[in-house]
Amino acid sequence: MNTIADLVPFVAGRVPLDIPTPNIQHAIRETLVDFLRRSRVGTSGVYIEQPCNRSDLLIEPLGCRRVVRIEGVYEQPHCRGTLPMWDHSWIELPQHDDWRPGWWIDPDDHDMTTLFIPAMPKARRLYVRFAWTLSRDNACDVPEWIYERFGNIIADGATAALLLAPTADDKHD
Repeated sequence: MNTIADLVPFVAGRVPLDIPTPNIQHAIRETLVDFLRRSRVGTSGVYIEQPCNRSDLLIEPLGCRRVVRIEGVYEQPHCRGTLPMWDHSWIELPQHDDWRPGWWIDPDDHDMTTLFIPAMPKARRLYVRFAWTLSRDNACDVPEWIYERFGNIIADGATAALLLAPTADDKHD
């Protein structure tokens, strides 16, 4: 795992020398969070047991991850016994819309941690796939694959944000 500080050298050499390191780290963090939120390249899943007659379920992402978007909700097919892991044989449940009931997330839940799904008279096992971003916490480690695949993009975005930020030397008309 890496930290935001590991990308500072890639940005510091491309911006004016008077920009403090904490400002560079802040730009990297904001660029990283925004990149993950918009691109949805970080995806994970959680297994949730839906108890009988219950419609609200808590999604608990691991570590410093925040849910950006639910990519799919799947029900384990009961005719096949207990499947230890999700695969394409699981039944994809529809998202709620004006024509049919389905799962949905409360739009006021900014952390997107409560999934609402029609209650069933029997318990069932669900797999919820979601896109995530990192929280803005300084203590969050950044997965290695993000640095390997997208480090240059994140450094470029942070550099652009720092170069476009107004400074005290800018003229005001």
